[in-house]
Amino acid sequence: MSNSITFTCWNGDEPLDIQLEPEAIRFRVLPGNELTFTGKLFSTENFKWALRIEHHSKDIQLMPDVDELFEIEIFENGVRLDNWHNYM
Repeated sequence: MSNSITFTCWNGDEPLDIQLEPEAIRFRVLPGNELTFTGKLFSTENFKWALRIEHHSKDIQLMPDVDELFEIEIFENGVRLDNWHNYM
């Protein structure tokens, strides 16, 4: 998938917390799982992501780095999450 970023939590790792901005929705990647965020722009294919890592709490903020209208699809272990706005 182009314009995608995948977070993988290996077996034996601590769960990984990701906060998707600007909605501030928190996702948790559990050991043995992965979460993929795919961004789509309506006018071009140049979607970009920005990351902020909080080292003390080990949290990750994921932010679309675009100034245009966009859509985000989220996949958990390759399966698209429908109604991901309700996922917490």
